[in-house]
Amino acid sequence: FGSSNNLVNSIVYDNGSQLNISGSVVVTGSVIASEFVGSGEFITNFGYVDKMWYVTEQGDDTNDGRSLNTAFRTIKTAASAASASYAANAGPSQYRMSIKIAPGYYNETASIWVPPWTSLMGNDLRTTVVSPTNATKGENLFLMNNGTYALGIRFEGCEIDDLENPHKGFFFAFAP
Repeated sequence: FGSSNNLVNSIVYDNGSQLNISGSVVVTGSVIASEFVGSGEFITNFGYVDKMWYVTEQGDDTNDGRSLNTAFRTIKTAASAASASYAANAGPSQYRMSIKIAPGYYNETASIWVPPWTSLMGNDLRTTVVSPTNATKGENLFLMNNGTYALGIRFEGCEIDDLENPHKGFFFAFAP
C-alpha cells in the first residue's frame, strides 16, 4: 500500500481479521472482501461494480436505495432503480450492478425484471427469504437477463401453473 504521494495515512490490522485504512487507496489489481462494514458510500471505482442498491425490511421504497441507511423496502423497487440506471448507461458487460438484500422476509409482487449484469445478493439461505404475494404466486417471480445471478437467498411459495406443461410459477425465468 502507499506510494510516493503518501495517500495512505495508516493501516491497522486487528488480530489479523480486520484491515482498517485511513486515507485513500488506489488498487490496480483485485480486492476480495467477504464483507464491508458501513454503507460503502466512500468506495468508488471498485472493480466493475458500478452501482449497489440496498433492500432491508426497515427500508422505504421512497428512499434512493444507495446505502443501508436509505435502503428500499422491496426488491422490485431496487430492480426498477437498477433498470433505470442500466437504461441510462447501457453498454459493455463491465457495467455491473448489485442488489444487496439484508436478512429478512420479503413478500414481493411478481414479476420482477432484473436488468442485464445485475446480481441479487442475499445474506444467506437461512436469513434472507423471498416469496411472491398470494395474488402473484402463479407468475414467474424473477425475469432474468444476460449476466444476472442470485446467491444467498431462499425462495418459497411459487406455484407452477401446470405440472404436465408448465409455463408460469417459477422462481426464475428468462426475460422475454
